[in-house]
Amino acid sequence: SAVSEGDLKKVQKRMRYATENDRERGLSEAAYCGLLEVVRYLSDVAGSVLDSVIWEAASFGHVDVVQCLAERCDADMNSKDELGRTALVWAAYRDNTRLAQYLVGQCAVDVSAEALMGGGGG
Repeated sequence: SAVSEGDLKKVQKRMRYATENDRERGLSEAAYCGLLEVVRYLSDVAGSVLDSVIWEAASFGHVDVVQCLAERCDADMNSKDELGRTALVWAAYRDNTRLAQYLVGQCAVDVSAEALMGGGGG
């Protein structure tokens, strides 16, 4: 797809006629792939960011994408996936110190034991 290829011009062209669901799916795919420019564009077009987009970016260690979502979209960095994992839990699981430092230092994420327990394996 244009999103997974990181082709911003194609993405922009296709999003003119896309449904809200298409935009959300594209944003999730861009976050998963770590495509910062596409994430920036789609987050502007989508208007809101689903929590799953945060988890996609965090679980694959895309710090720049997580930063974009936090700063441009005011995304909830304490949101939990279906197993209770937050972006910080994903950062710890992936041993991503840079992401963990950003989340704690800049996003003031919940670092309580309850928040860090997640809720399942990974």
